[in-house]
Amino acid sequence: MGRKRLDELNARRQKVLRAVVQEYILTGNEVASERLVTRYGIEASPATVRNDLAWLTERGYLYQPHPSGGRIPTDEGYRFYVSSLGREMVLTPDEEQAIQRFFALVSKEIDELYLQAARFLARLTRCLGVTVITTVPQVRIRHVDLVQLGPRSLLFLVVLDDGGVIRIGFESAEPLEAETVRLAERLLSAKLENLELTKIGEVVISEEDGHDEMVRAIARRSFAELAKETQEENRGNVFIGSTSDIAHVFQNVGAEKLLALLSILNEQSVFVSLAREAMLSRSMIVKIGNDNLPFTPDFSFVAAPYETRGAVGAIGVLGPKRMDYARTIAIVRDMSRHLSWYLRDLYDA
Repeated sequence: MGRKRLDELNARRQKVLRAVVQEYILTGNEVASERLVTRYGIEASPATVRNDLAWLTERGYLYQPHPSGGRIPTDEGYRFYVSSLGREMVLTPDEEQAIQRFFALVSKEIDELYLQAARFLARLTRCLGVTVITTVPQVRIRHVDLVQLGPRSLLFLVVLDDGGVIRIGFESAEPLEAETVRLAERLLSAKLENLELTKIGEVVISEEDGHDEMVRAIARRSFAELAKETQEENRGNVFIGSTSDIAHVFQNVGAEKLLALLSILNEQSVFVSLAREAMLSRSMIVKIGNDNLPFTPDFSFVAAPYETRGAVGAIGVLGPKRMDYARTIAIVRDMSRHLSWYLRDLYDA
């Protein structure tokens, strides 16, 4: 994950750099050499550690905000730290049990599942939870309902075999009789049930299907609305948890940067772009600082892929760059595994 050659760091400098990152994540304060010697047991004098800090600063792993002050990690310092975590990325027994309980109780409706997963991840990590999904070509329509809400108002419900539900409301040009709606629903059921979602454009309603023209017109309108809904490029691609608590999650980044983040969150396709690397490589990603543009350099994005019926999505978190990477990576990785297992069992049921 680091971009520089790690073999340029001897064992002591690696220990010093890890200690700086750990201390800064813990406290948010600039780190001085005396603190490293007393707290982290580095077997060297403060003067030697100061020399190491100067060397690490010169090489771009650390930054010194003030001439006589301590150091803080740069993006490169964080990348080194993440790449060196190894076996430290493990869950506690309580965290493991919490994730298992979540999947034992979570909703089987697919959209609700993704939203709940993002919110649960936010609570566990105290970051912004995100679930990115991809279109699953094999999804079939299990059942349809056409519900009359008023003289002209209709609600078209399409239940998919993966548990997802598409809800479409529209208005008829003329008042409708209950019998017309019932017959249109019957025609829709005959045409749509067990059909792959991607093939709805091939459906044709003609006079050969019977019924009067009003019934066929309502069925055609329902098809058109469904085709429009499913063809929208970003439909249902991103589920974000904890937006109501976002000010608390990012309380240390400053008001100006928080406002910039809030404006970017409206462009949910940004998350699809960030998560694409995890989905294409089918591996965990950690994007730090400037890797996350157009987000400001004060954020990091951690994501892991999950698989469902041959398609790949990603689940992860956006949080302050000063996050607990070992814990966050372990939680995201385990959530992605459990989500894959859960979806496999759901689809095979």
